[in-house]
Amino acid sequence: MKKIIIGAAMLFTVSAYANPTVIDVSILKNFKETFPAAQNVQWNETETYCRVGFKENDIQSSIYYDLKGNIIRTLRYYSEKNLCPFIALKVKEKYTNKSIKGIVELQDENGLIYEIIMEDEKSTYILNSDATGNIYLKNKLKKV
Repeated sequence: MKKIIIGAAMLFTVSAYANPTVIDVSILKNFKETFPAAQNVQWNETETYCRVGFKENDIQSSIYYDLKGNIIRTLRYYSEKNLCPFIALKVKEKYTNKSIKGIVELQDENGLIYEIIMEDEKSTYILNSDATGNIYLKNKLKKV
């Protein structure tokens, strides 16, 4: 019985390494043409989508594709200097005396959402804004 368990474990280990992630050629080609300067490119695939993470122009990004090669969503992580000036001004106008610490930009078939992390001396604020500058407070966390 012990030999069977060890054999099964070895088979599982070998099969895990024998099947590396295989990304559809059309997705790879499209990505390379669209983002020729991408660095630190990492691919992952699940049963329903594939994801590529990469860095370009100091912006960390993730793109999710369905298995047919259609874009499902994009995520970009960046600092205030890359935030759309219209949104940056709207945020600063509404939330004075707070500094922007980071932005997560999400775009999918429902539109574009900015998740903006701000803070002051006492709290961290997580705001959401759409592309037209409609901003609401999603969460407020007190600093300890």
